[in-house]
Amino acid sequence: MSNKENYQVKAYVPAHGGYFTYDVGSKDQACHHAAVIMKEGVYRRINDANEMEYWPVYKVKVCGPGLDTEYPDTFVRT
Repeated sequence: MSNKENYQVKAYVPAHGGYFTYDVGSKDQACHHAAVIMKEGVYRRINDANEMEYWPVYKVKVCGPGLDTEYPDTFVRT
């Protein structure tokens, strides 16, 4: 990240086992982007050929400062 106040949104796609990532300027903006991507289930991007691509998404992460929670959780497998 280029600035300590930036946040990264990472959209994980099943193809190639990777993710697309980009920086945004605030925690609220990053959380909003992540929520919309997950709600729609798709990540949109413009590729090198200047075409719009739509990728199915199975997970989104927000990375950056101040993301601590008062409500830590535990994943339990059944």
